Amino acid sequence: MIKLVVIADDFTGALDTAVQFAKRGIKTLVTADATVDLASFDEEIEVLTIDIESRHLNSEAAYARVQNTVAFAMSLSPQCIYLKTDSTLRGPIGAEFAALLDETKSGALMFIPAFPKNGRTTKNGIQYVDGIPLSDTIFANDHINPVVVSRVKAVISSGTNKKVVEVPFSEKHTEISLEGSPDGVIYVFDAETDEHLSKIGENLFRQGKCGVLSGCAGFAEILPDIFELRQHPIERSKTPGNVLIVVGSANQISLQQISLGELYGFELYSLSPEEKIGTTEECDAKRTALLNKAKESLMDSGKVIVATLTSKDDIDITNTYGEQVGIPADQIPALTANNIASITKELIGNVPIDNLVIFGGDTLMAIMDAIACKGIIPYEEIAPGVVASKILGDKNNFTLVTKAGSFGEKDIISKIYHYLQSSENPYPA
Repeated sequence: MIKLVVIADDFTGALDTAVQFAKRGIKTLVTADATVDLASFDEEIEVLTIDIESRHLNSEAAYARVQNTVAFAMSLSPQCIYLKTDSTLRGPIGAEFAALLDETKSGALMFIPAFPKNGRTTKNGIQYVDGIPLSDTIFANDHINPVVVSRVKAVISSGTNKKVVEVPFSEKHTEISLEGSPDGVIYVFDAETDEHLSKIGENLFRQGKCGVLSGCAGFAEILPDIFELRQHPIERSKTPGNVLIVVGSANQISLQQISLGELYGFELYSLSPEEKIGTTEECDAKRTALLNKAKESLMDSGKVIVATLTSKDDIDITNTYGEQVGIPADQIPALTANNIASITKELIGNVPIDNLVIFGGDTLMAIMDAIACKGIIPYEEIAPGVVASKILGDKNNFTLVTKAGSFGEKDIISKIYHYLQSSENPYPA
């Protein structure tokens, strides 16, 4: 019986939220099928996480996608619908909130955007990353979804006319009247520590305000303590062996992690502009040559990274190439994701893969589409935002590790590798 439905804006976010339940022994399914037939899955699954890939949509399209998914979620009669947002507020979250409020006809939505374990905090209505206001961080220069303001209320209000109320943190919040309205009110809660998140959750539950919630993986972690979810033994199987890392993220954090990956003995293959987006036979030949080299390295050393870029300059270089061959800049991300997904599918089909590691939600989604993945069962959090999972089905028996581009310490590749080669998790989250 589904007690909680999580609606996520991208695939890595869906997994790093779902694992907050799985690591507590709560059976959780992650899927990109917004109308999934649950009859074919384990009846003990209590948390359903649906990735709707809304982060890069315009407001109108995002509203419609959330609205349709919420309607399906409500048909399951869960105790709570949790709209998972990006911890740096990327995407059309105002429109998504409006759709959630309109479809559920809830008078109020509680939004808790902090993720203290990953340095995301909210103070006086301002979102911070490692103590720096959001608009002063690298996320202001995101090449797809730049966030140029730090006040959470302003980000939300850019996509909806709903009333937004800031809630300063207090131990009880008893001085705040959390009232709804026919049009819906969005409450934005300050939080700077995990203890703050717990206090907020306890108070909202006490007031009966937990039916419609939103936040990132940070607040999701305390939801098992709010709702009575059953715990079951969850299989945590790993196969020490070769490791294929596929990186599609353009985030500076991922680029730093790649550079250190080479120091740990990984062979790096970076796609040229022609290999990323080219459509000619010559470009196909270059992709085939790269694929063959990566195959050889996987069979020889068992440690390979395939990346769409290794520096920020690669974005401009690829855009320039796109102009030369008549490919619009707004089509480049999707073309890149599809081509690296095709390469990954070929590698999986030609080399026995023990462990597949993917950085970046768009890349993960493209690869899961390419291999016809129907569902994922997360089971362990290696580090905050870094998730180990099992793919449902008989064909893909490798361990899957996923990470949002902006998460993880510089040495995360080393930590992931040692986790995969160890019988235990040497780096518990």
